[in-house]
Amino acid sequence: MENQVLQDHMADNKTWVEQLVAFNSNLDIRPFAWFYEGENLDYVYHKSLVIEENVYQNYKKTSKEAYLLFEKGLKRVIEENHWDKLNIPKKMIPLIEYSFKKRHPFLMGRFDLAGGLDGSQPKLLEFNADTPTLIVETALLQNEIQDTHQKRTADDLMEKIGLRLKEIISFYDEKEQRILFSSLGFEEDKLTAQFLEKAAQKQDLKTRYADLPNIIFSEEDGVYYEQSKELFYRFDFLAKWLPWDFIIFDEPDLLDILSELIMNDKLIVLNPAYTMVWGSKAFLALLYEWYPETSFLLPTYTKKKQLKGKVFVTKPDFGRLGENIKIRDAEGDVIEKTDGDYGDGPKVHQAFHNLDQIDDIFIQPSVFYGDEPWSVCARAQEDLIIDDDCWFVPLLRK
Repeated sequence: MENQVLQDHMADNKTWVEQLVAFNSNLDIRPFAWFYEGENLDYVYHKSLVIEENVYQNYKKTSKEAYLLFEKGLKRVIEENHWDKLNIPKKMIPLIEYSFKKRHPFLMGRFDLAGGLDGSQPKLLEFNADTPTLIVETALLQNEIQDTHQKRTADDLMEKIGLRLKEIISFYDEKEQRILFSSLGFEEDKLTAQFLEKAAQKQDLKTRYADLPNIIFSEEDGVYYEQSKELFYRFDFLAKWLPWDFIIFDEPDLLDILSELIMNDKLIVLNPAYTMVWGSKAFLALLYEWYPETSFLLPTYTKKKQLKGKVFVTKPDFGRLGENIKIRDAEGDVIEKTDGDYGDGPKVHQAFHNLDQIDDIFIQPSVFYGDEPWSVCARAQEDLIIDDDCWFVPLLRK
């Protein structure tokens, strides 16, 4: 670990954002105030993590192997009908199977890892396969800091996203070649969706953004955006920045309409429905049951008794933001936990793996994955559980 260091930025969060916008005249600074105002005042850590090239490539290699395993595992779930081992609502299963069998394109997700800074094998914590966060800060703020230190990773995330979107719609030349981006309108989600739209526009794609309540969904006619009383735009591609589990549990009527449109080939949704399985922690338990010798998989079970006498982590199947997580020691006592909104749902239990620690902070690396490993980023916290109070740590390569 002695080769991995934290290096000062020599600028605060607001200064980085102002410099970023100054060099990108097409960006409006107002949405980016999210990165340095209120409780996010210190969100970007004041130091960057400098890592060896072999460590960087090992993170990417692990994500590639993990993606292939996730595809293999989901194929087996569908072909052998193992839905009883997952906590997927029954009405979602036909849509998942259809979207996977029809090879509906995957846009991007984020693999969260633990360890590996010393060159050892990183371990997979989970796959944020549907609506990953950290995209904007990795693509813009991290690259700006890398440029300042002349240590750009050569992974232009914004360009890769745009090219992937361009490739996806080119698969369907019979459809309207424009994409509707949407979210529920929450500040961070909207910022991410509009950033994805900007990435698409840089590739000369036709786009529109609208909050979900402002979109017209019709089982017969498709998806429309009403610009005025006499001007409507129909979209065959919807990039929704709200998770599938939210849609099925909180917007079941919308799920019915989307299922009808997707399964009648009237709409392509990004990310596709099968990413709900990839994001399920119970799927990790199933993968470990089937492929226990896989080097990057941690022992994961739906019953905690299988980890008796070991340090392990209990996490909600469809949790996010590090909420409702408990770490138990070998005696079964809780040594660290977080509260949240996901405490009532099903849970899995995963063997604990140490996060790398530098300067009294715990560091958790992640890899963005689209059609291949794209970019690596990191988060950090003084606690063992990385939650919504974490720092974003810009990453530099030696």
